[in-house]
Amino acid sequence: MKKISKLLLVLVLSIFVFTTNALADTKNEVTLNFKGGTIHDGYVEYDKIAKVQLFKGENLVVDISNNMKIDLNEAEYKFVIEEIEDTSATGGNTPKLKINNWYYPINTPILEETKSTFKLDSSKFNGTLDIEFERKITAINMKVENVYNDITSTGVIDLSGGKEYVIDFSKTDELTEGLKSFADLDKTLYYQVFNGSLLVTNDESVAVIKIVGNREENKAILTAVNVGTKENEIFKGLHTKYTGSKPDYEGSDGGIILEIRYDYYTRCKYDFTFVYKAEEPPVVTPPTDGEPSIENPKTGDNIIAYFILSIISVVGIIVSVMINKKKKREN
Repeated sequence: MKKISKLLLVLVLSIFVFTTNALADTKNEVTLNFKGGTIHDGYVEYDKIAKVQLFKGENLVVDISNNMKIDLNEAEYKFVIEEIEDTSATGGNTPKLKINNWYYPINTPILEETKSTFKLDSSKFNGTLDIEFERKITAINMKVENVYNDITSTGVIDLSGGKEYVIDFSKTDELTEGLKSFADLDKTLYYQVFNGSLLVTNDESVAVIKIVGNREENKAILTAVNVGTKENEIFKGLHTKYTGSKPDYEGSDGGIILEIRYDYYTRCKYDFTFVYKAEEPPVVTPPTDGEPSIENPKTGDNIIAYFILSIISVVGIIVSVMINKKKKREN
């Protein structure tokens, strides 16, 4: 009997925990903030725009305040909106509802004496809701979508002896395309070393690369600065450059225009070698016969040793000849 009682107790507790968790999972608690509004008993006033009431089902929520929390899954919540007449407003300049910087169409009634409404749909809202009202003729909702052009660029840039490297924007080879992403035809840009890569900087004193744009010639001039005695340097990394944007009309909803703005970027994975100092040519020294030659271990440093060996060889030949003559006489 005791075992059965324990099992029943465990079963009841399990059902209670499951039910509690299930209820917690179905809650959608949001926080309301009425930005720019003046709170009164039972409504919020937006100066010369509208008076707004909050209803839970058919019941008016009297205790209204900023940072108030409501559960959108508990009941149907809606705003009831009454426009405040503004004689200074021009035609079509109507109240617009904005929640978290996004405009929403208001359900405008057919009958003039009926107020407008807006339902707080649980499937559309969560978290903190910043509620604003504005009087505007046209409201625009704009989404932003980033579009990337990914490229790879490698190459050697010779800047030795103070040389200038010309980035010709009319060219489309791999190296030029990469360098173009670092240049601006309307500006002078400086780049410093950062973890083996190039980072744009406003401080010329820490820069190693300077790029001067020239829109008239459609070119940019790249030079080395502050490199001291360095012979060369290798830079690898990923560089992103904004190249422009384009809006695209999507339609309208309840007097609100919908647009998408495409922002375009060039994203360059680069591997550049900048040469600051050219390799020095071999040293040329005049040999004993007056003809110029390049010093090397075979003809320069050991020339005396070769001379001595030559003399020894000649002496050996003479001695050999004399010995042979002497033997002939004796015979």
